[in-house]
Amino acid sequence: MIPGGGVGHVFETRNGGRSWTDVSGNLPDIPGDALVIGEHHIALGTDQGVFTAAIGQGTGTRWSRLGSGLPNAVVNNLTRGPDGFIYAATHGRGVWRLRF
Repeated sequence: MIPGGGVGHVFETRNGGRSWTDVSGNLPDIPGDALVIGEHHIALGTDQGVFTAAIGQGTGTRWSRLGSGLPNAVVNNLTRGPDGFIYAATHGRGVWRLRF
């Protein structure tokens, strides 16, 4: 944790930005670099891979790792494909296809 850096990595608004709720839940204290929103889940690319959570859980959001086999690598970009997968571009470990 960075002193004075605050807490939380993912925030949600339901009123056009007038107020925000921290939905970081059980995420590790690491940078989040990319976010993909699906119909029922969100995926977050971080400095330690990809995490996913159900939408609308509020402050009790429970995150878990998405996919299997993805190395513990920085995920710089996430893209949602039309085929039910997301594509995770990593730093030095290639692009990974994960079922979303």
